[in-house]
Amino acid sequence: MLLLEGPTEVTIKSTGKKYKLNAGEIIRHPKYVQLSWHTNAPFLKKFWVMWDGSTPGPAKEDLIIGNINDNPQAWTCFAWDEPDKGRQQAGEFYPIRDTGSAGSLEVGLWRTGRGMPGCNPDGSASFEYSAPLGDETIMLLEGLVTITEHDTGKTLKFQAGDIIALPSGLKVTWTSEAPFVKAYYVLTSDKSVG
Repeated sequence: MLLLEGPTEVTIKSTGKKYKLNAGEIIRHPKYVQLSWHTNAPFLKKFWVMWDGSTPGPAKEDLIIGNINDNPQAWTCFAWDEPDKGRQQAGEFYPIRDTGSAGSLEVGLWRTGRGMPGCNPDGSASFEYSAPLGDETIMLLEGLVTITEHDTGKTLKFQAGDIIALPSGLKVTWTSEAPFVKAYYVLTSDKSVG
C-alpha cells in the first residue's frame, strides 16, 4: 500500500507496536496481521493492492515500511527473460518486499534514466515487455510513459499519478520518455517467480 495524502498512525493489535506514517510511505501489510488506524487529517488517501494467491508463503508478524523517496546506494539492474527476445534489461529496481503471504508478491520502486542499464544517453528507454514474472500494478510517480499493445496497436500515454495494470502475457512496447521515469510497482503471481 502507498499512502498518497494525509498522516496516519497504525498500531499492530497483537503487539501494540505503532507506526506514524505520512504521504509517500510504502507499507507492507501481511495477511492476518490486524491493524488499527487513526487518521489525523480530515482524510487519508492510499493506493492499495490486495493479493491472495493459493500457494502459501512465509508468515510475517510485522509491517515493513519504505518510502517512494528511498534512494539506496545500490539499485539492481532490472533484467528479465522476455519470451521470443531472450534476456533484456531496462532501468533499475529496488525491492521493498520480495515475498508475500500467498503466491509470489514483490513490491518496490523501478526507474529509468541517464546512465542506467538499457537506457539511451538522454535517459529514455523503449523495449518489448509481456510482464513474464506476473501481473503488474504500477503507479507512475515521475515522468511520462507510452505503452503500445502489440495485438491491437492501441497506444496509451501515462503521466505521474496514473495507475497502469499490465496482465502477464500481454505483449506491449513500453517507452519511458527522457529524462527520467520512476514507478511504484506491485508484482503478483500464483507461481514461484524467484
